[in-house]
Amino acid sequence: MANPIESTGLSESNLEKHHYGNITTLSRAQLTTTLETSYPHSIKLNIPGNEEYFLTTFEESDAEPIQEILQIDAVSDNLISAPKPYTLDDSNFWLTHQLKISSSLLPITNREERTKAFFSLTGAVPPQIPLQVIRHGEKFVGCCSLTRHEGENAADELELGYYLSPEYHGRRIMGVAAKEALKHVRDDWGIRAIYAQADGENERSQKVIAKIVEDTKVSGGKVETGSGTLKWPGEKVGGKKGERVERKSMWWRWQI
Repeated sequence: MANPIESTGLSESNLEKHHYGNITTLSRAQLTTTLETSYPHSIKLNIPGNEEYFLTTFEESDAEPIQEILQIDAVSDNLISAPKPYTLDDSNFWLTHQLKISSSLLPITNREERTKAFFSLTGAVPPQIPLQVIRHGEKFVGCCSLTRHEGENAADELELGYYLSPEYHGRRIMGVAAKEALKHVRDDWGIRAIYAQADGENERSQKVIAKIVEDTKVSGGKVETGSGTLKWPGEKVGGKKGERVERKSMWWRWQI
């Protein structure tokens, strides 16, 4: 159901190799006070029903809920780079990485300077747009990420990825979250080029992405589609742990 590079299994030592400048990790509340008021720190999602959902940045308290969701096989097995089993150490590593990116980028109030800084970040883990966490009220229930795409012909392009707690499936949350996340990067980052891919055997994810593309593409814009292959961890596709299994993938590229 998700972008195959939504999570990574890199070690803490690899995180230390990243260059984010001399920064201090800030909480979500602290980040709010550093930003211009026009920058959306939290976006309310218009989900059918009477309950409140939001798209926000990460918080320091998110490590355990991230781990609780990503240790579920139905979620983890659709994320090519999420370690299996997904431990609390994995979650703390990923959360630290995201908080550092937020702390380095969000205080930059000028849109062009912030976007330039985003695409200039270096390191083994491609950066993601900070506003990506899906919350039911205050509860962490998933992510809709936009990652700097590192593939061929990917200059100034973002790759869409997502995962959602299984208990929230069937509520039309991800389509709404994706549309708001894409509107956010278009309006607040000036980024319009988007890429997405799905496992060739995951028809549900293919349908979700195709609907997102149709709902968010620029009027009259061209949508490129194609197929390729990805090498999945064997333990996620019925193979052996430690081996890589090549599987067909589908991809989309469009302007928003």
